[in-house]
Amino acid sequence: MRTLRSLIQSGVAVATALWAGPMSAQNVTEVQISPPQVQLRLGDRTQVFATAYAAGGNVALGAVFRWQSSDTNVVRVIVDEQSTEIGTLVATGAGATVVFAVSGPGAGTRGFTTVTVTAPAPQPQPPPIAIVAPVVMDSVLSPTVAAASLRSAARVEVQRFGTPVSCASGALVGGGFVATSYQTIRGADRVTISLENGTVVQDPQVVSYNVANDVALLRIPASMGDSLRIGATVQDNQYAWAVSYPACQAVASTSRVRITGTTPTLRHSGNLPESGMGAALVSNNGELVGLVNGDRTVAAPYSRVQSALSDARNSPRPTSVVDVARAENHLYGSFAARSDAPGASARVSPLESWQWSTLAREAALPMTFTGPLGRYQVELLINGAVRASTIVRVTPGVSTQVTLAPPALAQTPATPQPATPAQPTPQPPPQQPASPPVATRRGGSAAVPIVIVALLGGGAAACFTVGPCKKADTTSNGGPGPGTTGTVSVSIPNP
Repeated sequence: MRTLRSLIQSGVAVATALWAGPMSAQNVTEVQISPPQVQLRLGDRTQVFATAYAAGGNVALGAVFRWQSSDTNVVRVIVDEQSTEIGTLVATGAGATVVFAVSGPGAGTRGFTTVTVTAPAPQPQPPPIAIVAPVVMDSVLSPTVAAASLRSAARVEVQRFGTPVSCASGALVGGGFVATSYQTIRGADRVTISLENGTVVQDPQVVSYNVANDVALLRIPASMGDSLRIGATVQDNQYAWAVSYPACQAVASTSRVRITGTTPTLRHSGNLPESGMGAALVSNNGELVGLVNGDRTVAAPYSRVQSALSDARNSPRPTSVVDVARAENHLYGSFAARSDAPGASARVSPLESWQWSTLAREAALPMTFTGPLGRYQVELLINGAVRASTIVRVTPGVSTQVTLAPPALAQTPATPQPATPAQPTPQPPPQQPASPPVATRRGGSAAVPIVIVALLGGGAAACFTVGPCKKADTTSNGGPGPGTTGTVSVSIPNP
């Protein structure tokens, strides 16, 4: 009896130690699932990721998660026992449900994501099974491949003169190299790279870049083990996953796209956010098949990434991001435009070959424009019409002031006043006529006088000009037109 009691007490002690260990190790106060909302079509699969936080907002290391679905008829959750932070959602029916990730003993601490599943529209003639089968096979990213792809992700934060810090994505490709698009670092003053393992690198060196191919390779001090392999093939209609940082969040996620074209660049069906620039496109076997360009609907194919990687390994030319921007004339400057004209706006158009068309901008005044160095045409618009135009030169690291003013309004001719009627007076004896007044051109030469007298009411007006009496021509700035000599008016009483 004493032996049995000892065994029971020993078992209780061991169980208590095993139970208390995870509690003290995890100490979870909050669980978050990324992304917080998911939309699926019937039959789709996707991965979501749980992160546990301890007191103070620190990530709770070693946390183990249990996954639940409030309606398994809508969504079923598959859990990788080796990586419980990853849940694979399988859309089994149309509707809405909530998926929970729970960490800790008992009821634990839970986070959730809402999932909506829609049924596809019925097809009048569904494709044969032989055609559909290959597409279905590569439409799912396994939890193991997804986890490895996410560990290779790099967040790239970029600072340019006069602009807020922007966020893009990149990927480790071996040898301490981070691959991203050139547009990610274009015109940058500072670059910061953050890896999924917590490593932060300030101002990495650029070892290879190609403006036309929109590829850049940045070198970080340490070589990381979780690097993507460069692919060997990519086909139309195959699925791929963009590994990026939506909304510049701290944790990377995957977004499934479909390749819709392969030459000369990759085109895909995804609607990626701005932070998706530079993201790696990963196939279902974990290979990098493309690198998302600046417009986020096109990607550089794996062959261009491989070419840049070969250059970086065989003939590296390490330099800073500032030196790259200076060499390509992409360093940023700015100008502030204003006008006293009410309701005015400005239209800015780039003029240099190294500037890109998307720099063009139209906005109400006052406005501040920031972009790469060089000349820009700036037009003043009033009620949609161009009233003035000037050329502004942007200097790197400098902000200038530009005042836009329309031409002066034309001067309104004074309204002639009628002469006061005069009483008739006796006429003097005839005399020799006096010499008529002489009109002088603006240039100073004398003009032949011409006298024209017209009866106007009670008086007469005489016009002395070098040509027929007429109103002076005006230009947009209110001055006399070319060749105009001016007029002289004299009131003469009626005889």
